[in-house]
Amino acid sequence: MKTIHLIRLMVTAALAATVAVAATTQPADAPAENPATLESLDAEAPPPELRISGVVIGDHGQAIAKALIKVEGVSPRSGSQSWGDARRFVDATVESDAHGCFLIRCKSKIELVYAMVSAEGTATRPAQFQPGRDYVVRLHEGVTVTGRLMAGITPVPDAALRIQPANPVNGEFFVISDYASDSDGRFSIPHLPPEKSLALCATMDSLPDKGALSPKKFVAGKNKSTLDLGDLELQPGYRVAGRILLTDGKPAPAGTRLMLGRENVSDNAASVLDAQGRFNFPSVPAETVTLYLRSGGYKFTYRNPSLDWLNGRIIGKVEGDTTNLTIIIEKGEFRYGPNQAGMPSGADCQPRDKPLRSAKP
Repeated sequence: MKTIHLIRLMVTAALAATVAVAATTQPADAPAENPATLESLDAEAPPPELRISGVVIGDHGQAIAKALIKVEGVSPRSGSQSWGDARRFVDATVESDAHGCFLIRCKSKIELVYAMVSAEGTATRPAQFQPGRDYVVRLHEGVTVTGRLMAGITPVPDAALRIQPANPVNGEFFVISDYASDSDGRFSIPHLPPEKSLALCATMDSLPDKGALSPKKFVAGKNKSTLDLGDLELQPGYRVAGRILLTDGKPAPAGTRLMLGRENVSDNAASVLDAQGRFNFPSVPAETVTLYLRSGGYKFTYRNPSLDWLNGRIIGKVEGDTTNLTIIIEKGEFRYGPNQAGMPSGADCQPRDKPLRSAKP
């Protein structure tokens, strides 16, 4: 697709107009053989009501090239929202050009676009856009968070760390995951959104025999500040293990991947079933977790007391070692909803506050 050349006129730090031409300006006495030139608007340019344009700038007003604008959701009409794959509504991901300018094309009339904007060396931030308008998106350098992981008096090295919003909402979710503790257990994570409530955790896979780190919530300070969380003590990590059986009592197929995810942070671990259908997760925090299958064609049966009837997963709290958990599956696809045939009267459709419980073979 041809490039649409855009000039942004900045007036009192606001985007005042968008001119859909590319122009080279010359002084008044420029030679006649080198006149100003204009490039025609591309015929494929959408009308104003089907486009969102803007510029991404930094703390000092400088243009930021290669900023990523990723659409998380849209409001197709007033009062409705659609989250996830936005490609049927808009350009789902666009990048700012060398002048910081970006253009999002809408495929039909919509009310609002929810996006996350990020760039190297800056803090990720949410943005909301209305088609037909131009925007200035300012990205900040952000906040640096430091600390040290400890297991008693022993530093914990090589723990993979993640930071995300403490109370995630649609359209404002992100995960920062490229940092780890050093040989002294220390860490430093830059470019976090200023003055936001955030949560830090360590992944289960990076602490297989060392313990677990429950989410550490904190409020980031002002832009360009540093916040020291001090020493963070690991808690015990518990083993979650057992077997997955078919409805006839035979083991589930070897090689089936069972996933365990923490409900309140973005962290997952995988276990591949052996020939007896056994699985093992060696170091799980004392939190609510979900279990789900990565292999298609099977679903958890209604015989599982820890079944999440709304989402077709196993859900429950880890309160200690659970080494003999039995889960039953059958062929088919789970039909989402709390009013499934076979749901016991008065059953808890999402038993997230109850311990993980075994099904009866």
